[in-house]
Order: sequence, then structure tokens, then C-alpha cells
Amino acid sequence: DLRWFISSKVPLHDASGTLLGVAGIMRDFARTESLLRPYRELERVLSYVLENYSRKIRVEELAALVRLSVSQFDRKFKGLFRMTPQQYLLRVRINAASQALLYSDRSIAQIADETGFYDQSSFTKQFSRHVGMTPRAFRRLYAADARERLGEVAAESSRVPRRQ
Repeated sequence: DLRWFISSKVPLHDASGTLLGVAGIMRDFARTESLLRPYRELERVLSYVLENYSRKIRVEELAALVRLSVSQFDRKFKGLFRMTPQQYLLRVRINAASQALLYSDRSIAQIADETGFYDQSSFTKQFSRHVGMTPRAFRRLYAADARERLGEVAAESSRVPRRQ
């Protein structure tokens, strides 16, 4: 019998952050299917947030997508993802803003607006709290390297022979 497995790998670090190795887990797909069902029930919410993070999103909207009360939805979401729906939305916004800071020349105020923050001040406060530095410092520290790597990837892909 041919069986499918799902594998996951995570880095292992010591207390100082040094990489020690990788831990891997393999699960039988048939058995995992039942474990994934609760996550699939919230897939619509996750997709909705990814597609709409730039605008104001209320928890009531998200709960309505999966036909749950706000309290039921909040409990279920937090139980599965170990964070509230608001924390997930904030993470999505911070990630989108980080990408924009690295790969665009748009102003910080414009990026704040495009990623759903109330204003630049609110964005800077949240970004600093979660990333550990201001958006300006983040851009200064990482943007040149990110763009250089992007250029290397583009150059590498242009050298790869294409199939005819």
C-alpha cells in the first residue's frame, strides 16, 4: 500500500540563539486529515485577512464568515493558533509592511496607510514593539541586502536555460 506522509521541520537553537540542528516530524496523511479539519474550518478567515488587511477589519466580520458568534470564534481561533484574531491581523500587516519597506521606495506613511494602520505614528509604535526597531531603522539595516539578493535571484534565473 502506498501511503502519503506530511513532514515538518523546525530549527533548534540553544539559549544564545546558535543553531544546533533541525528537528523533523512525519505524520501519516490519513491520520493528519482529521487533525487538519479545525484549521480548514478557519481557512476562509485566514484568506480573507490576507486579501483585505489593508482596510479596517472587525472581528464580527471574521466570525460571520464562519458562522460563529464572536466569542465562539475568538475561542476557536485562539485555541488553534495560540493568538487572537487581532494579533493575527497585526502580524499579517507587520509582515506586509516589512516587505514593502524592503522592496519599495514608498514613504513610511504611505506603507502605513497601505497596510491598514491608522496612521504613521500607530504603525511605528506597533512595528517597533513587534520587530524591535523602527520602520526607518529596519529599512536602513535590511533593504539594501534584500534588494541585492533579489537582484542575484533575478540574474540567476535569467541564466537558467529555458526548455523549448
